[in-house]
Amino acid sequence: MTLTNKLPIVNPTKWKFHETVFEEHYYQMLRFLSYELEKPNSILISFGFSFADEHIRKLVQRSLSNPQLQTFICCYSQSSAESMREEFKLWKNVTIIGPPEGEKLDFTNFNKYIFSLKAEKYEAPEDKDGL
Repeated sequence: MTLTNKLPIVNPTKWKFHETVFEEHYYQMLRFLSYELEKPNSILISFGFSFADEHIRKLVQRSLSNPQLQTFICCYSQSSAESMREEFKLWKNVTIIGPPEGEKLDFTNFNKYIFSLKAEKYEAPEDKDGL
């Protein structure tokens, strides 16, 4: 690895404008997300997002200090739901929605537990076992 690969250098090419504009846009979008999550009575609904991007995951976790923010994380599979339960176990204003055992996520589960006028109470699998 050369020294130039280790130092943050903006090379004198036209590409530097693309990188700068792209990074600025990404930063602005994260600021906008943070601002929206800090508002009273905000709701964040996430479908199939893994929160693997550490910047976004940490931003959302910091925003969860807003007690009026409700977050619903809808996971594609039971294994991803278990992973999200572990990642967000410290916050009471997060609901993890996973698919029924052996199935994959669809909008029926979200509508059944959240988006219905007569929504059923969602119980995570470990809640049913008393864990």
